[in-house]
Amino acid sequence: MGLFRRLCRLGNLLCHKILERLEEILDQCFNSENLIDKDLPTAQYISGLLNVSPNYSGSLLKSITGQTTKQHIHNKLIEKDKEKLSTTDLSVSEIACELGFGENYLIGERIKLNEYSGQFREFYFWRTYDGQEIDLIESDGNTLAAFEFKWNAYKRVKAPGAFAANYPKADFITINPGNYLEWIEKYPAQGTSTDKSL
Repeated sequence: MGLFRRLCRLGNLLCHKILERLEEILDQCFNSENLIDKDLPTAQYISGLLNVSPNYSGSLLKSITGQTTKQHIHNKLIEKDKEKLSTTDLSVSEIACELGFGENYLIGERIKLNEYSGQFREFYFWRTYDGQEIDLIESDGNTLAAFEFKWNAYKRVKAPGAFAANYPKADFITINPGNYLEWIEKYPAQGTSTDKSL
């Protein structure tokens, strides 16, 4: 057997092992009973556990399966979501929040409440080229508030440096399982320079 064929077989074996390990890692991440106390795994975190760079794992998985590492994570979330829908009495929104999909749901509810109550605010998403981001920016024309969603209620989060430098008077608020209902219903943009949870 030629060198090229041996290398191809070795490459296929390596790919198979990485896929098996990816499944094990995702199962461990999502089989926890209390997903809400942890942040969802990132592509970078998964790559670290696979002992490869994020770029390599993304390229490798894309070439083998047609999906990136992030897509594999989301597929596992959807699989877990379907499982919970069929085996628990939780509502769709409760399951979505528990599995980390609540961010989009909560933003939608916040926007609807602002529209219905006549508090016409503008909503933005903020991201820099180097990957700094904020989940939601809200402005009433005079004040600016930034909201970061973290499902680990104990994790302290600071505003990204570029945001804090450019918008020093903006609020930066962490939304978590302990304060999300209050945030949807009551919290107005305040325009004070603080890092806080509600």
